[in-house]
Amino acid sequence: MGKITLNIPDDLEQELKISKLDVSRVVVSSIRNEVMRFIALKTLASKSKLTQEDAIELGKKIKELAMKR
Repeated sequence: MGKITLNIPDDLEQELKISKLDVSRVVVSSIRNEVMRFIALKTLASKSKLTQEDAIELGKKIKELAMKR
């Protein structure tokens, strides 16, 4: 099994000690979720007919609309 070294702010370290949270389990779960999300997005993108330029333009329009809210 691989190992990861993680640097976290001191205040978060103190909160983790107090909470007695299983940090390893939480991190593994978070990484697994992000990998699954990445694979899903990659699969979706591979089936897309949008060019990279189209995707960038669409992203800009979405940001503009979000900023207007």
